[in-house]
Amino acid sequence: MVQRKYRQSSNKHSKSRSAGAYGNSGGFFWSFGIGVLVLLNIVLIGSAAYKFAFKEKKVTRPPSAAVVQKKAVAPEVSVPASRKIRVELLNGCGVPGLAMSFSNYLRRNGFDVVDTKNYSSFNVRNTLVIDRTSKKLKNAKRVAQVLGIKHAYIQPKMNPDLQVEVTVILGADFTKLKGFNQIGKD
Repeated sequence: MVQRKYRQSSNKHSKSRSAGAYGNSGGFFWSFGIGVLVLLNIVLIGSAAYKFAFKEKKVTRPPSAAVVQKKAVAPEVSVPASRKIRVELLNGCGVPGLAMSFSNYLRRNGFDVVDTKNYSSFNVRNTLVIDRTSKKLKNAKRVAQVLGIKHAYIQPKMNPDLQVEVTVILGADFTKLKGFNQIGKD
């Protein structure tokens, strides 16, 4: 009788252990989860090994000071008279449509305005003309003359990455510029 009770109680425990809390599918989920983790590790390790084995060489650019020194040593390339000066117009005072209006004025005066957009801020007081290709300010002086901007507001800031010779940042003094009376008469 004792043996019978022992067998019955051990059978109850063995049945509950084999069935598990989730039935027979519990082992499948564990195996599937471990399989996914193993595959994920293989992909990550393979990716790292591939990146290490076929490492691309980075092209390092010299610091901007070195670029300016090279430019200063090399002779300046002047823009042919027959070629139009490419100009970028930036609205630095926040008046809607101002850069587009002045772009039409500059185009009528022989300049190639390639881009008009807003400047990074709208608190520019005086209109600035920045020469991007020459320290002698040859191109910027031509643009400044057409707009009536004083020499004090012309500056060089070389940037070979830009596809323009001159950048104009329109300031709050735009009503004093030569083309102001003519803008909007297209």
